[in-house]
Amino acid sequence: MPSVFIIRLLGAFLLVSGGCAKDAGTPASPVQVSLSDSQVIGVRRVLNDGVLVEPGPLLPLLPASGVRWSDVERAVKSAGAEPEILCAVVAADVEPKTATIFLRTTEGWPVVVRAHLTAGGIRFDAVVGPYPSDPAAQAKAREMERAITKSLREWGKKPAVSSWQCSAEPTPPANGREEHYRGGTAK
Repeated sequence: MPSVFIIRLLGAFLLVSGGCAKDAGTPASPVQVSLSDSQVIGVRRVLNDGVLVEPGPLLPLLPASGVRWSDVERAVKSAGAEPEILCAVVAADVEPKTATIFLRTTEGWPVVVRAHLTAGGIRFDAVVGPYPSDPAAQAKAREMERAITKSLREWGKKPAVSSWQCSAEPTPPANGREEHYRGGTAK
C-alpha cells in the first residue's frame, strides 16, 4: 500500500504541472466529420425511414385558435401575477361559453374580467376600478386583456391535463402524517 507521502507528492506534482491534460488551458478544437456520397445517402435513408409517410389523423388536443377554454381561469391567475398587473382572483364563475372572474388589485380596486367563447377563439373584456370610465382605469383594463390573452396563448402551448389527473383537494403524503400536511406539527 503506497504511503501517504507518495500520494501527496504525486498530487502536488499534478497540481503544479496543470493536471493530466496536455495544454489544459487551450480549448479543444471542434470535430470535423466528412462523409462520402454513399454515407450521406445512407444517413438520409435512415432518417427518411424514421418518418411516417402518412401520419394519420391529428389528435384534437388544441383547437385551431391555439387556446383552450379550460385554461381561461389559469390564464387570468397567471396574468394577475405579472408585475405590471398584480391582481388576485377572488371568485370565478365559469360556464360552458362565458366566464366571469372577479379580481382585486394590490390597491384594493375591484376588477371584473368577462370571457366569451366565440367561433374565432376567446374574447376578454375587463373592467377596472371603482370608476371604470376613467381613462387610466380603461388603459389598465386594456393592459389586463392583453396580458390575459398572452397568458392564455402560453397555457395553450402546454399539454392539456386530463380531468382524471386533477383533483380539487391535494393528496396528503403517503406516510399518513396528515397533521404536518394540514399545517400542524407531526409527532
